[in-house]
Amino acid sequence: MSLALRPFVFWGFACTSDAMAAADACSRAGVPARLAQRPAALGDVAECGTALRARPQDEERVRLVLAEAGIAASGSCRQDDLTVA
Repeated sequence: MSLALRPFVFWGFACTSDAMAAADACSRAGVPARLAQRPAALGDVAECGTALRARPQDEERVRLVLAEAGIAASGSCRQDDLTVA
């Protein structure tokens, strides 16, 4: 097993409970997304240290799930992150 840098989209939130609700909503909708440490790029817009991370090809699906669940993200960014290759 090795690690590789891959592109991801991160969403920041005002609080940890919002981040956890977002991950739960994505899981229930079958959208592959997980909790991750907030990247520095979201430092000015997200107060919570926990972010939601998803693949770029799932970005629109995550946005739809968050909108349907009434969960507001503080912001988002694209950034490479380590993942199992």
